[in-house]
Amino acid sequence: MRGIRAKFISAYIEVVHASTMLSESMDVGRVNDAIQLLEKSLAVFAPQNGFQHQAYAMRARNELALAHLRLATLALPDEEDRRKRHLHKAEVYLDSIKGVARPDALPCPK
Repeated sequence: MRGIRAKFISAYIEVVHASTMLSESMDVGRVNDAIQLLEKSLAVFAPQNGFQHQAYAMRARNELALAHLRLATLALPDEEDRRKRHLHKAEVYLDSIKGVARPDALPCPK
């Protein structure tokens, strides 16, 4: 069990690192680097087989959605297809979060 805990902690540190990268950069290359870190961490938190850490996976998916939103906003006016692709990816990540979130934890619409 210690090995899996160490993997989760290490991957979560990468999520925090990627979040920091996203918060301080508008550079496309830096955002793409953060996405790679987040995708690698998500693979640790939500493997096809084995124990999954849903809370950490949700955090990674949320950061991935934010990263893709950032890339969509950075797309140039003549890169409409790129913008739409990143918006779609963000939506997919958000939908996956909603699929596992507790209904009572979601904000109530007013």
